[in-house]
Amino acid sequence: MEDPSRLDIQHRIWLLSLEGLIPPEIETEVSRHMEQTKGGAILDVGCGSAIWSAQMAEKFPSAQVVAVDITEPSQRSFPSNFSFKSHNLANGLPSEFEAGFDIIHCRAVLQHVPDPQILVDSMAKCLKPGGFLFLVDVEVDSTFDENRKRLEPFIYDPALSVETNLENSRGLSWTSGWLHMLGLSTRSSKYKAPPSMIQQSESLNELMAKVCWFPIGWEDKALEHGRELGELSAEVVEGLFKLSRDSFKKVEGVPSEIKDALIERGRQEFRERNAYLSGKNEVIVIVEMGGKNQISFWIAEERRVT
Repeated sequence: MEDPSRLDIQHRIWLLSLEGLIPPEIETEVSRHMEQTKGGAILDVGCGSAIWSAQMAEKFPSAQVVAVDITEPSQRSFPSNFSFKSHNLANGLPSEFEAGFDIIHCRAVLQHVPDPQILVDSMAKCLKPGGFLFLVDVEVDSTFDENRKRLEPFIYDPALSVETNLENSRGLSWTSGWLHMLGLSTRSSKYKAPPSMIQQSESLNELMAKVCWFPIGWEDKALEHGRELGELSAEVVEGLFKLSRDSFKKVEGVPSEIKDALIERGRQEFRERNAYLSGKNEVIVIVEMGGKNQISFWIAEERRVT
């Protein structure tokens, strides 16, 4: 189980970046829908510490809020309209959830289930007509510099010797390379970018995109909460560096010297250079609409400090 305090920090980052529990671009529409349902039901899929679902229960006190994960959260008190169900998401959501929820939220979960498409399709089936799906995911690939230009990751070349690889004569980014390998070690082999999974799901269609940038360890004065975002993101990244050594053991075909260099040189570069977290280019928030179901789809692609 992940550290609840780290999950809460990540929640604060998302809260600042997306400007609330619900993106302001659609908050009025969501609130109107919840008022019309005279209560409604909200589902938090892969809830972790359940901080999002707890806050949504407070925001919508007439709604029934259900949080789902394997392990029950225990380090906070919950409103009376909150409940928890233990469930393994590998095969989707329980059948009794179908067509049962006005809002479904799933954050940073898809990459870690065996077949993400199964979970996306299952969440779509669990929406009531006119309901909303909020899907947030972080694509781990590379980082961006202060000008938001992609920093090419160092990737081990088995055709070269270990020593030649370590010379990194092209000056590729060690932090981007570290992030790339972190993705290889934690991401499902069946994972696809959320737009692809949306296209494969019969009831979901892209409607809106929103870009968010996460400065890591430095203040982006162009952002309203640039300093806090930088400090919190740096704390999360430092924690990931500590955990990555064990994660990298899952990656085969890469010498231990290369893995160690990615961690050590990647951390050093991260501390010395202003950059953004990123998966492909940016964090994208997509609101989906399909058939009778109105879907909010968030693609969280990290902006990384390299």
